[in-house]
Amino acid sequence: MKTKCLSIISLFLLATTTSIASAQTSGSEAPAELSPAIMKVLCKHFPLNSRCTGEAASAAAEETVPAEAMDSEAPSAEMEDSSDASAEGTIVEVASANDSFKTLVAAIKAAELAETLSGEGPFTVFAPTEEAFAALPAGTVDTLLKPENKDKLVKILTYHVVPAKAVSTDLESGDVSTVAGAPVKVTVESGAVTVNNANVVQADVMGSNGVIHVIDKVLLPPDL
Repeated sequence: MKTKCLSIISLFLLATTTSIASAQTSGSEAPAELSPAIMKVLCKHFPLNSRCTGEAASAAAEETVPAEAMDSEAPSAEMEDSSDASAEGTIVEVASANDSFKTLVAAIKAAELAETLSGEGPFTVFAPTEEAFAALPAGTVDTLLKPENKDKLVKILTYHVVPAKAVSTDLESGDVSTVAGAPVKVTVESGAVTVNNANVVQADVMGSNGVIHVIDKVLLPPDL
């Protein structure tokens, strides 16, 4: 530090001496130009000096500000991406990301209900697990997924959807209307919830446009 200060003082004295000598020689004329080396040191430590303009000031500024500091000021692409990232997805997106709902998601797509259930809502979906679909009679799922059975599939799936958001603390015993038209019977007793004859095995899987309650059986409308 001592050596650096002496160097700065020496260069500054040299610059001052050169300026005075030039002024004595030329009278009222502008001081003579300093060497690039002297200008660089002068502008680095005395940036407000009137001589510090143009290339000399730019060179001094580049040396003064480390590249690491410049990089740290710019927002990274990762930070920008994270600020745009959504904290949660729609009911369809949440179900699609969960292996427990592969058959349900396939059925939603076959029934062309993905766009509807990705809408504003809100919806409450009683979502059967893979095991629930597997418990149906053999061949039932394959038959329902055929194009000619689309209307029947839509009726079954919409029987699992309530056109309102109802988290577990909102559920009460009684009949609840579904999108299919026919109501389901919800029973709340001793902390357990059943929907018709299905048990809610996981409640309150949240989506941006509603909530999913996972059930262990497929609900079938009474007229099927």
